Amino acid sequence: MLGSPADLFVVDPEGRGVGFDFVSQQVVNEIPSAVYSGQGTDPQVIWIQNNLLGEYDVYVIGTETGPYDLTIDFSEHGASVDTQEITGETVEGAVYVYRLNIAEEEVTINPDPAAELGRLEELIGGLPDDSFDKRKLASQRKNALFNKIDDVIWKVEAGNYTDAINKLFHDIRAKMDGDSTAEDWITDPETQSSLCVIIDHIISSIETLQQE
Repeated sequence: MLGSPADLFVVDPEGRGVGFDFVSQQVVNEIPSAVYSGQGTDPQVIWIQNNLLGEYDVYVIGTETGPYDLTIDFSEHGASVDTQEITGETVEGAVYVYRLNIAEEEVTINPDPAAELGRLEELIGGLPDDSFDKRKLASQRKNALFNKIDDVIWKVEAGNYTDAINKLFHDIRAKMDGDSTAEDWITDPETQSSLCVIIDHIISSIETLQQE
């Protein structure tokens, strides 16, 4: 269940999706036992009966700026046995990713910052040239940011969480944070604000993995 200015999408262990598919930009329901309350409902709810054991991908797709509240409720025989809640802030264009693992006796959910960093790359890649400090260097700036983000992804996947956070904060966020003490590559104020919200979320996601 999702209460926020965002859409909800879930992919089950067999790769079947239900909810708003942010890639195709369409509502889909490929899971026979699933029901989706639909875009524009508040909260948005996805019910999946007869859950398969395994890993589910849960996506929160921002539609505007505001707080979100994601609740995962696992029930057996009509009774709730495990409820987990995640809160944060989203912005238009953000895609936050969570990995839900359903095992015989345990349900766990963790953020997937590597996947979120991949979505961040796509978001930056789609920015118009006038979002950057120098239009003629926009393509070069994008490629440099892609390389930096790829380095962070590698660090996350290697478990080097402290280095990943430092790189993300000091070498990527610093290129778009509006701080006059350093040169910004992305200078459009609205874009700066949105990207910083997303990066701060990803840093929080990495910190969650670091604490486990």
